[in-house]
Amino acid sequence: MYSNQKYTEKNYEQIISKKNPENYNLIFYKKGCPYCKAAKRDILAYQKNSKYITFFIDVDTKVGRNLVSAYGVRKAATSITFRNGRVNKYLYAQKVGDTYESKKSVLKVIFRE
Repeated sequence: MYSNQKYTEKNYEQIISKKNPENYNLIFYKKGCPYCKAAKRDILAYQKNSKYITFFIDVDTKVGRNLVSAYGVRKAATSITFRNGRVNKYLYAQKVGDTYESKKSVLKVIFRE
């Protein structure tokens, strides 16, 4: 879903160990997840204007599974923010009736806090 992004689970460990950023985001996703799919366009739009590095983490990869375990992620459509030593977890999509949609108020927090 996000394989064409600059930061993914493929370079997460290398970037974190090299740059050691205090402020960044993890966007977890799973291929085929309707929540993840519904929020993708909004996530990319918000991320484009964000000052924070955002890593897109496929939960089905080895690194993804390790991060899911480390941070207690229960649903693929989860984001974790790291801000000056504080760690916060958010669900970034929801089901409304028969449709899935992004939680825009949450995306604003993730990308602009």
